[in-house]
Amino acid sequence: MLLQYICDPRETINTLYWMMGGVFVTGYSEIISLLPALVIGMAAAISLTRELDIMLLGDEVSSGRGVDVAKVRKLLFVAVSFMTAAVVSLCGPIGFVGMMIPHICRLIVGPLHKRLLPVSLLAGGFFLLACDVLARTVIAPAEIPIGVITSFFGAPFLLLLLRNSARK
Repeated sequence: MLLQYICDPRETINTLYWMMGGVFVTGYSEIISLLPALVIGMAAAISLTRELDIMLLGDEVSSGRGVDVAKVRKLLFVAVSFMTAAVVSLCGPIGFVGMMIPHICRLIVGPLHKRLLPVSLLAGGFFLLACDVLARTVIAPAEIPIGVITSFFGAPFLLLLLRNSARK
């Protein structure tokens, strides 16, 4: 907030729009700059699908089957953080997509990560595209920040998850 206060008002507006999240990119240069982070992160995730499937059985069983649970978690944490940081730097923090879509996809295609990862990737893209269309058309010609639209769907989903985990 201090940076917003001391900055040029035009930059403050740009920062505010970025914080709400959106797909502001026109052209391919920004997208190409994301490719290294996305390729490295996805390669790490895809190469560890077997370990992720085994880890669904619990830490003890996974360790017993030869999975170095701590190493896999650290590697995936770094890979996913790298991908997330790259995308957020361009689009802002578009909330809830990464939380909702994999849960929904798991219900549809099952828990095996070999299927879950690509389906989640495609479904997340389609969901974001649908939210972007809504954001651009609901109050046209003005545009709602896409983060507002995703939060509209994500907040109830989060409450549902919290309620279900409290029951367990």
